[in-house]
Order: sequence, then C-alpha cells, then structure tokens
Amino acid sequence: MSCQDAGDELFFRASVKIAKSSAPPVVDNVMGEACHAIAAGDSYRINLERDQFWDCGVVDCSTDGEQSYCLDLRFPLISGLRLKDDYRVTLRCKTQDRVAYRTKRINVKTLEAKARNVPNVLDGGFKNVALDVDVGLFRKTHGSDNIFDTRIQPGGTVVLGEDILLRVLVNADDGWKYSRMGQVTVHYVEVRQQQNVVNSLWILDKDGCLNADVREICPREQYAASPLESYLLFQAFMFEGMKETDEIFLTVRATACLELADCSLDCPAGHVRRARRSATDRNNTLEWRDDIALRVVLPKYGWRAPQSYYLGFFLAACVLLALTIASLWLIKVSSRQRTTRT
Repeated sequence: MSCQDAGDELFFRASVKIAKSSAPPVVDNVMGEACHAIAAGDSYRINLERDQFWDCGVVDCSTDGEQSYCLDLRFPLISGLRLKDDYRVTLRCKTQDRVAYRTKRINVKTLEAKARNVPNVLDGGFKNVALDVDVGLFRKTHGSDNIFDTRIQPGGTVVLGEDILLRVLVNADDGWKYSRMGQVTVHYVEVRQQQNVVNSLWILDKDGCLNADVREICPREQYAASPLESYLLFQAFMFEGMKETDEIFLTVRATACLELADCSLDCPAGHVRRARRSATDRNNTLEWRDDIALRVVLPKYGWRAPQSYYLGFFLAACVLLALTIASLWLIKVSSRQRTTRT
C-alpha cells in the first residue's frame, strides 16, 4: 500500500491478494469504471491517480498530525451483489514526510476469523521497515566469455582467480527510484577458530567507491545496469594462510534513494554526476546490510602436469624416432649411390 499528496504527485495504490475462487474486491459505494480493481496475477491492484483519487472514494483520515488517506473496500460473496455478510475493509495509508514510499501486500485470508459485517482497518503506506533487496553472486557459464548467468549459492565454492559478479537489486514495487552499493567488505573466517574473523579487506568504502589498492582483483568501480540494479566485478582471491576449508564472508550494504543525487557516486577517479546533499537533508534514503558466505579453492593444476609431461615426452620421442629413420634412410641411399659408381 502506498499513497502521496505532495506537489504533482497524488495517488493511492494497493495490492490485495485473495483466494482464486473469490469475487474481485470493489470500492464500496463507488460505481465508476475507473475505480475498479484490476487483476494482476494472483492479486488485484488498485491504482487511483489525480482526479480518480477523490472521485473513487479516497478520504482524508489524518490523525495526530500524521497525514493519512483511507479507502473502503468490499469483498462480495457473490459478484455483482451486495450482501450483509460481505467482507468490508478500510485501507488506511500513511504518506511519507517527503517522497519515499513502501508497498505492503495484503492477504485477505487473515480476515476470515473476524466478524464479516464489521469493517476492519488495515494500516499501510510508509513505514521504517527493512529494505527489500536481492543480493547475489554470479559466475559465468562454462565456455562463456561475458555472461554471468549461474548463481552461486550461499556457502558455495569458487576457484581462485575466477571472475565473479556481485549484483544488488532493489525491489521496484517499494517506490524507490535509484540504488547503489555502499560498503563491501570481505572477511576471512577460519573454521578451526570457531568462526573467528582472522582478516578483512574492504573493496568499496561507505560511499560505494573502489579501494585503489585492490584494482588487481577489482579493476573498475561499481556500475548501474538499471536505476535499481548495481553490478561489481571482481576476481576470487584468498587471504595469506587461508585453507580451502576456511570461509570468506562478503558484507554488502545497499542504499535506496528517491533522488538521483543521493545515489550518485562521488569518487576520486572522477565518477561525479551530481553533488550529493548533506546528510541532514537525506531523509529519503534507506540502507540495508547482509552477509554472503563463500569458499575459495585452488585451481586443480595437479592433474594437468602429468598429462603435459607425458605428452611432451611422447612428442620428443616421435621426433627422435623420425630423425633416426631419416638418418638411416640417408645412409642407405648414400651407400647405394657409392655402389652404383663403383
């Protein structure tokens, strides 16, 4: 659920999930075609903008200085009919002080234990909840040069020197418009010491800028595949003294913004797109953090060495044999020529 009434933005949006056999919800006491809920997969979406906002029954229900808007929904037991036992729900959406919104999905099944003829109130809109972010590591398909389409599962294994893609994707349904990676740190954890962190290395700092000392394994800054999707390419590495049974953890921070200025990189290498505002004015951003476990193993060169050795020996033997045969043939031909002359 999200709503806004500021400047040019005026809307009330909600996503309602109900049982497949149920009739679609309707805005109570409103008959306009533009006010109908629209089916979208296994849910129904309500999107009332501009004139529809007021014409479709949205009312101001602000209390205690918090700006809120309400909309009455009815879930008919029989489509096209109004019955006493129809479900009735009031959606109450709280706007954000500025322009950041969040979306809340509603499952009507939670209402079945309540009295059907008594309207229920569901609160939604902006809340300081966890940012919905998908963070993952990807590797290239075997034989592919540039396609990272195989996801590395948590606790998975990569080979030393292997190219890895770190992807951070913010959920667009939450109303955020831009995102970027914040600090990315790699921790070396030795299993024998009961998960104690032995060493750490930061790849990106808190502003999302690349550590100049790690360009050998991470040659470029993070970049945006789309406004809400960021990529970082690096090579798998091991810390000094690290065993293949040890683990490394990637700690990844992500920031979601409503204005490009708050998510633009401002790094020493000249990635300035727009100066960011002061921290006191950045109350329309949200940060998120998570850890990813990983194991790094050495390339398996051992089985290749004997093959190379025997192959070289075989080729040398073949060349030597060919030279021997050629020498014998030349000697034989020379001997025949001498006999003929005699």
